[in-house]
Amino acid sequence: MAQELVAKQSDILSKPMAKSDFELELSKTLSNFLQGYTPAAITKNEPDLVDGRYKISLNSPASYFSSESAAAYNAVDLKNPEKEFIALVCGNATTQRTNIVAPLMSSPHPNLMVLATAGITELSQPNEERYVIIYEKPNGKKLSELIAASKTRPSFEFICHNIIAPVLGVIQHLSELGITHGNINCENIYYNPSINLLVVGPCTAEPCGFAQPFYYEPVERMQALQSGKGEGNNTHDFYALAVVILHVIYGLNHFQEMEKNTLIRKILKEGAFNALTRNKDMPEVFFDFFRGLLSHNYSDRWGHKYLKAWLDGKRYNVMPTPPPQEAIRPFEFENEVAYTRREVADIFFHHWAEVPEIFASGQLATWVAISLRNKELNEYLLRTAKLISTSAKKNDPYINEQIMRAIFVFDPTGPVRIGKLSFHLDGISTVFADMVFKEADLELQALMQFIELSMFHFVGGQKGKDPERQESDNGAFDAIFMRLDKLRSVIRNSGIGFGVERILYDLNPKMKCMSPMLSGMHVSSLASMLKALDKLAPKMAHNSDPIDKHIAAFITSHLNVQHDIYLPSLSAHPTLAKHQVMIALKMLSSAQHKAGIPYLPGLTNWLAVRILPLLDVIRSRTLKRKLVNMLASSARSGSTQKMADMFIESGYAQAEVMAFQQAVQSFKQNNNDITYYTKREMIAVHSRQLGARMAHYIAVAALLVSFVISVRGS
Repeated sequence: MAQELVAKQSDILSKPMAKSDFELELSKTLSNFLQGYTPAAITKNEPDLVDGRYKISLNSPASYFSSESAAAYNAVDLKNPEKEFIALVCGNATTQRTNIVAPLMSSPHPNLMVLATAGITELSQPNEERYVIIYEKPNGKKLSELIAASKTRPSFEFICHNIIAPVLGVIQHLSELGITHGNINCENIYYNPSINLLVVGPCTAEPCGFAQPFYYEPVERMQALQSGKGEGNNTHDFYALAVVILHVIYGLNHFQEMEKNTLIRKILKEGAFNALTRNKDMPEVFFDFFRGLLSHNYSDRWGHKYLKAWLDGKRYNVMPTPPPQEAIRPFEFENEVAYTRREVADIFFHHWAEVPEIFASGQLATWVAISLRNKELNEYLLRTAKLISTSAKKNDPYINEQIMRAIFVFDPTGPVRIGKLSFHLDGISTVFADMVFKEADLELQALMQFIELSMFHFVGGQKGKDPERQESDNGAFDAIFMRLDKLRSVIRNSGIGFGVERILYDLNPKMKCMSPMLSGMHVSSLASMLKALDKLAPKMAHNSDPIDKHIAAFITSHLNVQHDIYLPSLSAHPTLAKHQVMIALKMLSSAQHKAGIPYLPGLTNWLAVRILPLLDVIRSRTLKRKLVNMLASSARSGSTQKMADMFIESGYAQAEVMAFQQAVQSFKQNNNDITYYTKREMIAVHSRQLGARMAHYIAVAALLVSFVISVRGS
């Protein structure tokens, strides 16, 4: 009998209780609320309207201004219909230079395309939100069209006054704002001959230099991926200006047959001036201009000071830079010949898999020792050869690090090169985003390894050895190093809210959340995230939790959470403490508090729907009923903070477990007593013991009576 009672009690405790009437009633109430819930609009603007005044004509594309990252449409200013505008509708999987929008709006320039406004707008075709940038339409044709249509070369005076001078003014103006344009080329410059007005086009819809044709970039940027060029500085814009003038003088076909890698190798062998001018005849007056702006050494390239003086009539008689050559004899590898360290670095990058073999053979160290006569570099190569040889035998994945280091030692001016990746340090955020968009897992792992192993400090150290770069780059490097150092601890965390997605949002804090749950929405802040989830509640509450990897990473990034989220107050119930919904509740309550949004009933009801089944772990029917009532109350409140206080911080889990443990202990004790008293052999023993005690009590009572009688008789 006792065994049956124990078995029955154990069965009761192990099986979840059937849904009670009050649970079913709450579930029905939550569902009914969500079905009838209509959240407030996330954006106040009507569809296709930007900033309340610029109407996008989606049926009127302006492909003349479109780019790889943004489709252009005609737009109308409802307050000033006479002016013409274009709307750049940015793509979904793209990054924009949102940080330069405000400075450009507040500081216009007569030769720079006017940026009217920018913001997130709901489009009617397709029905989704996009980041849209509104520009005033330039009154002119592309410089490339004018060059193609011209049968004669413009005069020197025309080139100086109508092209070089206005572009110089734009570059200097942007430089004072701390902005590199990065997209100065013949396709992005507009000129109106009737009023002699030149306007430089937009540069905000993609990362700096992303849309720039490769031959407009200095070789160190040309070697980097489109998305990994970084912000750079204004010397790159001056370089691009020189290439624009090459087109003006020689026509648009000047670079037509050139391939990127061919031009890179040609520049490294001959220098930028010789490679880009291609030894063609030019007016003698332009020698200083091109030699100054296309100097092979970046530190010698002209800036505003020299170019402005040249425009004003000063002549410098700049001597032609001799072809770069460091070695007495060439280094031969994979049917290629190199006379400089930068050439060797470029060859190694394009023959990555063969590099360990060339190190092991000792051929490179011999060339450095004999032809370059560089003792320090030779010693470094000998050490690296041993490390690479050891790593190769162990199939060590860190062999890529050693190759990257060796390439950077040979060419500290160029980009960081790892496997198929090439990027500058200030371009690591955009190249990481690009790899996420392309789902390039191997490249993402390489970038994470680059950060986790602090390879960026090595890169900065090599650049710091160049005294000409120290003053200009150290400030920028310090900010990058602080951000990357902070990411190292983030990479080591594996909990929800971390991983590749977290690094993406930490590196790109202005980026929209890429969660599939938010498809069609442009969520780029905590406030818009909470409103979006509140809007999604009616259709997603019964099928999914309100977070996934991207949403969790986005929220933890904006909250600056540095450690895995753990709920110690629920540790008594590990199922609750580790459950994604409870962690989501913790995240969302912090986000709602920081965003300052008081009322999100759709989101709280969504959370209530997902939390209700978890209450099955509560064994006490009384406590469970109390929690269900609390859940209903917090769902109506619209406050995730109130819900978190009730279901995470109230301490009910520990109290319930302690009460249950006490009940179990009491049950065991009672069960032992029942077992003890129900044994047959114990019944006789207890009977004798009971009889003896009763005889004892009777004897004592008789003695007392006798004593009383005797006392009275005396």
